[in-house]
Amino acid sequence: MGTRSTRSSLARAIGLNSATSGVEHWWAERVSAVVLIPLTLWFIAAIVTHTGSDYVQSISWLHSPAVMIATTLLLLALLSHGAWPAGHR
Repeated sequence: MGTRSTRSSLARAIGLNSATSGVEHWWAERVSAVVLIPLTLWFIAAIVTHTGSDYVQSISWLHSPAVMIATTLLLLALLSHGAWPAGHR
């Protein structure tokens, strides 16, 4: 048989920081969503404009500093937006 706790549900919830950590995760997800909008639009437009390019042109485009920075920001925003632990949502 299982043991039953004599603590109230309020006493068990105190100290779990559910309110503060939830708000932080909520804000982080909203900020990453706002950052993802222009980066995703840029990425789609860039892919469409480079559709007819050959391999050498595509690689040289990817190696430009501005594209590398924007692509890195896109990947970081995607990872931060979707990588929150399931227990913290």
